[in-house]
Amino acid sequence: MLNSDDADRRLCSNLVKLAARPRRSVNIAALAMTAAMMTWLVAVACKTPDPVLLLKHAAFFVFALHAGQHAFFLSMLRRFRDRGVPEAAIALEAYRDPRRISNLDVAMLWVGLAAFSPVIGAFAPAG
Repeated sequence: MLNSDDADRRLCSNLVKLAARPRRSVNIAALAMTAAMMTWLVAVACKTPDPVLLLKHAAFFVFALHAGQHAFFLSMLRRFRDRGVPEAAIALEAYRDPRRISNLDVAMLWVGLAAFSPVIGAFAPAG
């Protein structure tokens, strides 16, 4: 059975492995996945009676999820760092890298979708 410190180090070492991935490939993957989800959502919303309302509600829901994840990750990594887990500082530094797309960046993309939902809804076929 792992004690808490061993589990913390194991988790943080896995995060360090993820942080070591090339920044460009991580950013491309984040943008591609977000674009795919947004495209799917727009396609589904255009088949509803009120696509603007669905887009706004769904976009703000996903925004809240990503913003919550961002706050959780920062809090968790800071707590581990403060408890003396050296891997946490490395993972935190990678997560806070301004050139790396974070959950907060993705959350802002969803706010952008909500802001442009009236424009998208104007092009939706009348149903």
